[in-house]
Amino acid sequence: IYTLLSDSTKREEYDKHGTLNQDDFTSTKSADDWASFWRELFKAVTEEDVVEFEKTYKGGEEEKADVKKYYSSSKGDMDVIMGSIMTVRYDEEDRIRGIIRRSDREQDSQEVQGLTPRKSLRRGEARAEEEGGEGGC
Repeated sequence: IYTLLSDSTKREEYDKHGTLNQDDFTSTKSADDWASFWRELFKAVTEEDVVEFEKTYKGGEEEKADVKKYYSSSKGDMDVIMGSIMTVRYDEEDRIRGIIRRSDREQDSQEVQGLTPRKSLRRGEARAEEEGGEGGC
C-alpha cells in the first residue's frame, strides 16, 4: 500500500475515489512481500498457541456449542461431528457423545421447565374431559 500511495498519480486517484486499482496493487507485490504483509497483520501461529487454545476450548462453552451445531447439521452423523470439532481426536468420541447426551437432557429439561401452570392445567382439563370428569389438576 505504501508503495502505491507514494506514487503521486496513484495517490491522487486514491484521494479522489477512495480506492486503488486492484491490478496495480497485486502486480506490485511478490509472494515474499505478501508473506511479510500478512506477518505484519497476523502473528504466526505456534504449536504453543494451539496447545493453549486447546486448553480453553476443550470442555468449554465454545466446544459444546460446536458439538450441538454439528450434531444438528449432520443429523447425528458421528463421522461428520468428529471431523468438524476443532482439536478433537477420534479416541475422544465417548467424551463428545457425553456432551451430546447432556445437551439432549438439558434441552428436555428446558422444555419441561417451559411448561407454565396454565399449560399444565389445560392438559389436566383435556385429560379430565376425555375421562368424562370436570377437569383440573
